Amino acid sequence: MQNIDTKVSNSYNKEIIFKFYEYFKSIDTSENYQNVVLNAIIHFSEFFDTIEFDKIAKKKEILKFLDSKKKSNTEDLEQKWIIMWNDYLWRIEYFLSMGHY
Repeated sequence: MQNIDTKVSNSYNKEIIFKFYEYFKSIDTSENYQNVVLNAIIHFSEFFDTIEFDKIAKKKEILKFLDSKKKSNTEDLEQKWIIMWNDYLWRIEYFLSMGHY
């Protein structure tokens, strides 16, 4: 996945995401599913830039990232951001629960 190399600057996180990608391929997930989940993890890594995954204080830091996805009522009248917030949450929880780092 090319985005891992180009968008993740932290070499430790890059290696972890590549391992997660290899895991996805080994369990025969679809390419579309891989892309959706990995893009969420890449955005998560970009948000923290130099902080390694295992150094992130889980709940507080995850909420900081998720809350960056919130939009005001004037920006998003239908509050569709909530769907994105929840999608990112379950993808990050899945990634962290796998313990690839």
